[in-house]
Amino acid sequence: MRARVSLGPDAGPLRLELVDDRSGWLEWEGGRLECRLEEGEVRVRLPFRVDRPLLARLLSERGFAVELERQGSDTQAWGLQFDVDGYYPYRVSPARDEPGTTWLSFPPPDFRQGDRLLGSTELPGDGYEPILGPGAAAEAARWLPILLEARHPY
Repeated sequence: MRARVSLGPDAGPLRLELVDDRSGWLEWEGGRLECRLEEGEVRVRLPFRVDRPLLARLLSERGFAVELERQGSDTQAWGLQFDVDGYYPYRVSPARDEPGTTWLSFPPPDFRQGDRLLGSTELPGDGYEPILGPGAAAEAARWLPILLEARHPY
């Protein structure tokens, strides 16, 4: 399965290459970003560290709701709007298994029931399982430019 998503003129093309429904690669800027479906969320490994205070500022400037910094936390979360309960679906956190890299995590937008893929206007119900698909590639493409801008300098 392949999905093409444009990141704009500065980022180049993005293509999803699936190993299976739960793992694959996003081909981007001449490299490959590992992506997987794990613990109920899509995770994309970024080959750089993210400057969390800079990311929070950039997201706020663009009108997104940003989770306030929690003491001792090395994660930055955000969402499209303020959530009174503090749930923000998008998150970056350091990859513990590979220092110097970062995980971008978000809820899976793609679902399947048997051989049937869920349409973009349908809500998943019983019997639907999350998968990696074009929606995950599009969601990663949405955030990669701002995450690049927030790349840690070292």
